[in-house]
Amino acid sequence: MDIWEGYFEIILVGLPIGIIKKTRNSAENWFDDKWKIPDINKVVNEFENFDFKLLKSLEINFSEEVIQKVIQKIVAFLNDAEKKNIDVYIDTY
Repeated sequence: MDIWEGYFEIILVGLPIGIIKKTRNSAENWFDDKWKIPDINKVVNEFENFDFKLLKSLEINFSEEVIQKVIQKIVAFLNDAEKKNIDVYIDTY
């Protein structure tokens, strides 16, 4: 699955502190190489707890409908990978 970096950066702002944000903010292996999501269920939970109010309070320009669709696709992708017992990696390029 490919996601435009602009969408992903906006999504990062609204995610609760967890696996994705901690790893991204520490830059630990984030930009060096692909990064394996260690616990897909926890990451799905992070996406499901996305906070649109935070984006609005920071006056970030975005389409709530578009971001919601992107998050839904990410969650569906992650759930499918979990069911099939497939590792998922985040890779920036």
